[in-house]
Amino acid sequence: MQLMTISGVVVSAVAYLVSRKLGIWRPLVLPVYLIFLFFLCYGWIIQGGLSGSIVYYFFLFICASIIVFPGFYKVLAFLLVCSLVPALIFFEIRNPNAIVPYASAGQRYLDVSIALIVCLLTIGIMTYIVFHEFVRERTAKNFLLDSVIKEKERAERAVIDNQRLLSMISHDIANAVFIIQGNSQMLLSAHEPDRKKLSYRIDGITTGAKNIQEIIDSVRMLRAIDEGKETLQLQKVRLDKMLDDVRLLFTDRLERKSVSLVVQQPGVEQCTMLVEPRIFCNHVLSNLLSNAIKFSHPGSSIIISADTHNGRSTVSVIDKGIGIPRFLLDRLFQPGKKKSRKGTADEFGTGLGLLVVKNFVELFGGAIELSSRSEDDFPDDHGTTVSLHMKSA
Repeated sequence: MQLMTISGVVVSAVAYLVSRKLGIWRPLVLPVYLIFLFFLCYGWIIQGGLSGSIVYYFFLFICASIIVFPGFYKVLAFLLVCSLVPALIFFEIRNPNAIVPYASAGQRYLDVSIALIVCLLTIGIMTYIVFHEFVRERTAKNFLLDSVIKEKERAERAVIDNQRLLSMISHDIANAVFIIQGNSQMLLSAHEPDRKKLSYRIDGITTGAKNIQEIIDSVRMLRAIDEGKETLQLQKVRLDKMLDDVRLLFTDRLERKSVSLVVQQPGVEQCTMLVEPRIFCNHVLSNLLSNAIKFSHPGSSIIISADTHNGRSTVSVIDKGIGIPRFLLDRLFQPGKKKSRKGTADEFGTGLGLLVVKNFVELFGGAIELSSRSEDDFPDDHGTTVSLHMKSA
């Protein structure tokens, strides 16, 4: 019987190794199951039948059948083993001479003791193997689940980023479209514009169209950077040159609200920064100036100042407008939070401007600082100051 037990262990080990090697185990279940059934039936005859230790192995085999087989096959395996035991008993009663008896009671007890120990060891080994496989499969499933979750989060971030990018494009192109529409309407309404005004309006339309093209180019560049096809190239630029381009875009809006733009010299002339020129001009300065005009009262002024110290350039846009209420200050840089409001002349606002500025300033290795005093809380001294701390060139 001990030889049969060792043979069963060897068969189990070989089946386990083959299943791990091939990556499948179900086709091996039935052959191994039948081999063990043969061992048990043969062991019944040579191991004293009911007087032997073979009955314990049948109990172990019933447990293994319930564990290994799925669903309906579990019931069939259980019934097969349970029906095989009465059949063997009936065979032993009808053919008592076919059963090999024990030589003595001591030999029987020795065999039963060894059988119990082998049963316990086998159960322990099977439990360890099953638990090990369970842990391995659970680890693989957890890894797969984590991968799926990360991919889902990446896809969701991509959707949010695309939506944000689309909002930014719409927001920033709107300024240029406003310039083109304004100059086109002025040309259509003028009966006989003089050459100087005609040239000015055409320059405005050209600048607006150029601004739209630069915004589209910068968006394409950002997409290429995200995809790893390009790297962000920062350039040395002068603040006063970029302000000249931005001023031309907002001349009509400044005149329409009678708001003056004051550029403090010589700080602005001396300020040079490391930025991407198209993005800084069309997405950063344009948004800051657009917001300042939108929330300024007619007849007020907007101040642009600059200072360079210890390798950092600070650019500030200061207005004396209605300011930002306290409940909005914490929301300004939080995506998805409602923060839009109308300007002093009922201009439409999206609430995206400062968030766009913050994203791009941080992309250039800079930082944004905001301070504001609401007109409701400070009726005599109100307004907003936005300061950009950039790398100096």
